[in-house]
Amino acid sequence: DDKWYKAKVAFITIDEKTEKEKQTTVTFLLQGSSVSGAVKSVDEFLADGASNHTSIAVTETKIMDVFND
Repeated sequence: DDKWYKAKVAFITIDEKTEKEKQTTVTFLLQGSSVSGAVKSVDEFLADGASNHTSIAVTETKIMDVFND
């Protein structure tokens, strides 16, 4: 996969004190070949989690490469 995508995901939890839904937004950076592939990767990654989540937006970035030390 040669492109990098920014995926915004909303996690929905229940506040125990107020018993209201709370939405927390998290941004992931991931590599993929297409937007639909990136959405699928995020959903597969988060499938084992206990929280409900919704993909808000997945956009292609201008990032060419990422280096790890």
